[in-house]
Amino acid sequence: MSLTQQLRVPPAAGLAERVRTAYFDRAKGRWITCLTEEQATSAAYAIFLHSVHGSVAEANRFAREYGTVYRVDTSTGRLRPARLR
Repeated sequence: MSLTQQLRVPPAAGLAERVRTAYFDRAKGRWITCLTEEQATSAAYAIFLHSVHGSVAEANRFAREYGTVYRVDTSTGRLRPARLR
């Protein structure tokens, strides 16, 4: 069983393929991939999950680059994506 099948919130359609086709831009010193808004939201959620038990650096950088972050909705106590731009 893959990890994807164990997730309560599955990744956006096509995200895995986009990640596999990412390339490293030596001049910028970062990996480059083109994501749809739905895929960027899905990636933000994955990075949020990592930040819960790891580093928040990735989540902060993703938020700056893509303008999407996951936050707790104080009225419901649930996570939801938020656009920063």
